[in-house]
Parts: sequence; structure tokens; C-alpha cells
Amino acid sequence: MDSLYSSVAIIEINILHLNITAIEYLAVLIYSVCMRLLIICMIFSSWSLASYGENLDAEGIVRGTTQEVLNRLDADRELLAADPSHIQTIVRELIVPHFDFETMTTLALGMHRDELSDSEHDCVTAGFRNLLIERYADILLSYHGEAIVYEPAQPIGKRGYIVIRQTLDPDGDRPLPIDYPVNPEQGKLRIADLIVDAVSLVKNYRKTFHYEIEKKGLKQFIDSFPECNGQ
Repeated sequence: MDSLYSSVAIIEINILHLNITAIEYLAVLIYSVCMRLLIICMIFSSWSLASYGENLDAEGIVRGTTQEVLNRLDADRELLAADPSHIQTIVRELIVPHFDFETMTTLALGMHRDELSDSEHDCVTAGFRNLLIERYADILLSYHGEAIVYEPAQPIGKRGYIVIRQTLDPDGDRPLPIDYPVNPEQGKLRIADLIVDAVSLVKNYRKTFHYEIEKKGLKQFIDSFPECNGQ
């Protein structure tokens, strides 16, 4: 793209050294302007197509994963009736791979992130992952065949995130909106938060983590995670 733009500039410079008529000069000038406009359109088109593709992919991930989970719930109905904790196995297998727990943990720790070593951050991330598994398992256990409505993907914030809204719409009851902010960085779309009924999991735990660290100290906070035993 840069080389094409440079070529247009070279054309303009070269015509100054040619003995051409005013009409010929005007024709070349118009051509040059059109080429610049074409380049600008190509740039904006590539940006728009990339964003559109990310939106479709992010929405497809949420829709596809949800349908896969619903199919699994139906297939494992008898097993779930005998052992409700099996729901966590389903969450681990089908949902966890789509979440960016590293980013979520970093955001939840906030200003305390730099106080943790890499190994401490890893074990807290593992603990945070299990907290989310429990939360999502609760949501699935409360699902009883309600209609699921999706809204088109929308940009959110200043970091290029995309949010997908999924609403559980039961008959005669209040709808439950679930938002999935998706991080499109590094070419891999991963969910960076879980917002249930306007309550952000990350922000909620950020307050909890900050309170626990300030009250008990960093060491006791880390030790409160079973995943951090021996750190």
C-alpha cells in the first residue's frame, strides 16, 4: 500500500519535468487525485472488512459454543440428575478454552498485579478460572429451556474489544442478559470478562481481591486459593 501511494507521488513529480499542455497536465493531475482516493478507499475497506470479520467470528464463537453446551446438557441429562457437579466438567471442556484467564486475572488484581511473582500469578489465575467455572455452572443449572436471543456484536471501550450480548428470555419472567467482551488482539478471539445482568465478574472480583489484600495482606490472600498451596 505504501509503495502504491509513493508511485502516485512520483507521477506528480515527474510531470513537472515534461513539456506538456495544460489540458494534459490537468488530466494527469485528475488521475493522480483519483489514485489517492482509491488508495484511501482501499485502506478503509480493509479496516472495515477486518472489523466485520472479527464481529462475525466473535458472535459465531458465542453462538456455536452455546449450542454445543445445550446439546451436551441434553445428552448428559441422566448423568447430571445423578451427579449435578458434572456440569463443571462440561464447562471445563466446552467453555473454558474460549476465555482469556490471564487477562481476566490481571484486570481483577488491578494495581496489585505487579506485587505477585509469575508463579503466584499463575496459581491465582488457576483459582480465578475455577471461580468462573463455578459461576458459569450456576448459570447453566438455572437454565430450563428459555429462549436465547442474540444482539449483533458491538465495539466496546478504547482497546478494540467487541461485546456479544446473549439474553435468556423466559416466558413471564425477567430476561437475563449476559455480555461477553471479546479481546481480538493477537489474532485470537477470546472472552475477557463475563457480565451477568450488568454485573462484571472481573470488576466484582477486583473489589473483592483489593479488599482481601488490604485487610489480610498479599501472602494470606494468595494462600486463600487452594491452587496456590506451596507457593
